[in-house]
Amino acid sequence: MATLARFDPFPRDTPPDERSQTALAELATLAHQLGRRAAFARDARVARCLDLLERVYREPLLHEFPFRHEPRALVGHLALWVALRGRGSEAIVPRARLQGLLDAGGALADAREPYRALELRYFAEAAGLRHGLPAEADLFARTLLGGDLSDVATDARTAYAVTHTLFYATDYGLARPGYLTGHRRADVLRVLRLLLQAALGAEHWDLTGELVLCHRCLTRDEHPLLAQAWGALDTAQDPHGMICHPPRFLEALAGLPRGEPRDAYLFLRCHHMTLVAVMAGFLGLPEA
Repeated sequence: MATLARFDPFPRDTPPDERSQTALAELATLAHQLGRRAAFARDARVARCLDLLERVYREPLLHEFPFRHEPRALVGHLALWVALRGRGSEAIVPRARLQGLLDAGGALADAREPYRALELRYFAEAAGLRHGLPAEADLFARTLLGGDLSDVATDARTAYAVTHTLFYATDYGLARPGYLTGHRRADVLRVLRLLLQAALGAEHWDLTGELVLCHRCLTRDEHPLLAQAWGALDTAQDPHGMICHPPRFLEALAGLPRGEPRDAYLFLRCHHMTLVAVMAGFLGLPEA
């Protein structure tokens, strides 16, 4: 809440860049998913997030971006559109225009990666769009998690592919798909714990939060690694709430004067892992 205004990319006379649009899509995902839970359905903080998102989304420089500049930005814009559906997003961008952009095919360019196709399918379904993509179970089978899990790399690229598969396959913990039960679920949990151990060792806090969230989307069972992860995030959290990178990942910080330059730099580098920590704490299986 203290840095909410920093998500606003305006006023500018050029379209918001990719980084600022990604931040808005992440904030929209956070607000939307929290708002689907009874404990947050009427939360004033979630409403404040939606207030900002609605105001920004009404700016033509933003909501026209995927139509005039980059069709592949459609997924992030669908996250905004879905989050703001209760606030008249269809009056800003009619569903038919979104459908036309999807039908044109440019938005499918990033769907070659199976988990990206799963992501596009998730948001297209949430927006009520026709998409022609394979069934969710078929897409999952094409992802890393749908294959042989006996020897999986523990690098960051693999971890991100895993987390972004599970976010959409489990609907952030609200779905229990049949293809993620039994032995497959046990194997995926084993992979998650290997990746979480590696993320903790690397002090990679955004991946740590994402992996904790994915674990919570699959099981209510606790595990010693989860306690270790929460302890690490607690240590990394500053008094204002921000989850902060280790100093070695903030190379430019020492040379910045206090005040706005430092604050802007820290927001840019640390807002994602802070959002993810909130999601890890409050999403996942109901009553987890």
